[in-house]
Amino acid sequence: MRLSVGSAPALELLNELFTRSYYSAAGYVFESQPYVVPADADALDLLSVIRREDRRHAQLLAGVIDDLEAVPLAGAFPYWHLDLNYLSVPTLALFVVSALQHDLSRYEAALAVLPAEAVGARATLMALRLEKQAHLERLTPVAAAAKEREAAATQAKIDARKSARSARLAKEKAAKDAAKRAAARPAVGKTAAPVAAAANLDPNEPGIAPKERARRTMLAKRGGAAPAAAQAVAAAPIAAGLDPNEPGIAPKEKARRTMLRKRRAAASGG
Repeated sequence: MRLSVGSAPALELLNELFTRSYYSAAGYVFESQPYVVPADADALDLLSVIRREDRRHAQLLAGVIDDLEAVPLAGAFPYWHLDLNYLSVPTLALFVVSALQHDLSRYEAALAVLPAEAVGARATLMALRLEKQAHLERLTPVAAAAKEREAAATQAKIDARKSARSARLAKEKAAKDAAKRAAARPAVGKTAAPVAAAANLDPNEPGIAPKERARRTMLAKRGGAAPAAAQAVAAAPIAAGLDPNEPGIAPKEKARRTMLRKRRAAASGG
């Protein structure tokens, strides 16, 4: 059957449907190098089925146009103006849902203008429309669930990073507070322990700021010097009890013992 001159809109719509099946949205997903994770397997399997059916639909639509004594003409790629490369599978699945909805509207428009006497063409279009509707009904919940899962996974990564950062900042704040309390204590003997504790913080801990790394390195160096000073203070009373008249000692050592003995006598009130 040849379409009349007044049936040009019907032929235009048929070629549009042929183009949208030949360059299908589901087929474009597999050419756009999507970002894929293992959880996307179900959505990809369904999109693969729809892509295969779109190719079959393109062949059937080409046959319909040929039966109407016209030439199937594939137009421009329907999605040439969209940048869909490297997007996630859930995002692309929702794009295919939108494309299927548009396809259904074009089938309705084609059936509305196709002549009643084109019985075979109308029957084919109605069958393809039903298959498109089935694809839409299957893909819609899968795409929605995939997008929800993707959003939850992204939020979990954000929460984990925030938690790690909060823990690190709390640890750094505790170390700074301990250092401040240690610096505020006047007695040398009492400040040695907090400084030594602060010096035990690891300057190579992953994630700390460069300023905190430098502070911990400095505290570690100070903490290594504190025990030597404490030993010198503790050794002074022992040295004060040594005999300055001990035979064989050097004059310098004799003078040092004499001075220490005098200081000890003065401190005891003697």
